[in-house]
Amino acid sequence: MNGSRISFDNRMRTARDFFLSRWDIFAAALAGLVTGLLLVVVGPTLTLALLFAIAFLFILFKTPEVVILLLLLFTSGLLSPSWNPRLNLGVGHFGLSDLLLIALLGVTVLRLLAERDFRLRPTPLYVPLGLLCLAVFGGMLTAVLEHGVRFSDTTYQARIMLYYALFFVVANIVRTRRQARWLVYGVFAIGIVTAVLIVAQIVFGFSVPLVFAVYFKPDLLVRAYHPGFFAVLMTLMTLVCLLAVERPLRQVAWTWLAVFVLAASIMVSLGRNIVVSTLLAMIVLFLLLRPPQQTRLARSMAIILTIAILTFSILQLVAPSMPLLAYPNALLERFVHLFVTDPLSPDETILWRVKETGFAWEQIVQSPITGIGFQTAYRSDFFKGDVLQNYIHNGYLWVWLKTGLLGLIPFLWFFLAFLTRGFRQWRHVRDETLRAASLGFTLVIFAMMFSNFVAPLLVADFNIAFFAAGMGFVEAVSALERESE
Repeated sequence: MNGSRISFDNRMRTARDFFLSRWDIFAAALAGLVTGLLLVVVGPTLTLALLFAIAFLFILFKTPEVVILLLLLFTSGLLSPSWNPRLNLGVGHFGLSDLLLIALLGVTVLRLLAERDFRLRPTPLYVPLGLLCLAVFGGMLTAVLEHGVRFSDTTYQARIMLYYALFFVVANIVRTRRQARWLVYGVFAIGIVTAVLIVAQIVFGFSVPLVFAVYFKPDLLVRAYHPGFFAVLMTLMTLVCLLAVERPLRQVAWTWLAVFVLAASIMVSLGRNIVVSTLLAMIVLFLLLRPPQQTRLARSMAIILTIAILTFSILQLVAPSMPLLAYPNALLERFVHLFVTDPLSPDETILWRVKETGFAWEQIVQSPITGIGFQTAYRSDFFKGDVLQNYIHNGYLWVWLKTGLLGLIPFLWFFLAFLTRGFRQWRHVRDETLRAASLGFTLVIFAMMFSNFVAPLLVADFNIAFFAAGMGFVEAVSALERESE
């Protein structure tokens, strides 16, 4: 009897070992069987949709940083808008990037509720972020109830502002240094590819469109703005910080070349506010560094400047008609133009911005607490065909105008609190790449707060996702350091 039991146990153990050693075969067979049944029962379209949903959910829970990077890619401007279509889901129209944000928010909340070890990371930034999001919904209601704007017309600007909720996702869902590094490398990839395409578009001409940007004109030298600039700025400042804080720097020559290309793409933008803000961030970086780091940074900047001078000198000799060569002079002329003309003459854009401010202030005085809401016209036409009656260049007035003090106060609170924490905490990050990224991302936010006075970069573009992700990254990295102590 005992012999039979032992023999039976041995057979069961052998069967179990065989199954476990061939689990992948059995899993594949089961998956094939289920897929075949689904094809028969519901058809190929629903079967593919279901399989895609299962794969997406696996990635969402297992490697959420991949979904974050996918969202950033969709909002970066690298892809044609047709890749991020708006879908009618019955309760409204949502782009694919919107659905990714909703999915990330959902999985973050679900994990906070379901996983005992997945706790909400403490940060004082949740309060102003939450108040800002509430003010966004309030701006929608104000426009609908007080100004007769259709609800569907308010959703575009509101959706853009709500991308700041990505801060909450990144701050809580990035739980390892590996995830943090993947986010940094992903932003690097988007930023460098964007910069290369911008420069290549100018160098090789416009017969083949390499970038999707409305300001690129094949026959005119105009501002070549590209929405991926925010990834360019984040990559540029991080690499510059890396040149200063890491020793020894690996593959330093490639880093110099990358910084040169990134800086060239910023020059091509002909954006005075972007250039000035970037230089201001560089000055702050230099002041934050210790003397040995300042020396390393100055040496690297001198080398990169030498590379730029040699490159443009060689191009001037071998291809003097190349369009790229016209941009340094054009950028210089835009700065000189500020001092040689009357800034308030009818031909200057500053006059229009002064008028914008006057009209906006009239509306703010009438409704300072709640504002006038989203997509509500605050002025009459400046000229025939003017379609910017709800747009204002000063980003802070933009927030005040749209959401009132209920939005402006938490908006300023959110950014100032972040900068205070970012500039205080970056030195405590031990990983050199993450430390450079923490400082670089903080410097970009600092710089953009100045640009926001003359261009609503912090409020009026879907690249808000980059700012929110960068800010959440800085909080996540700081939390990783605290948790490892």
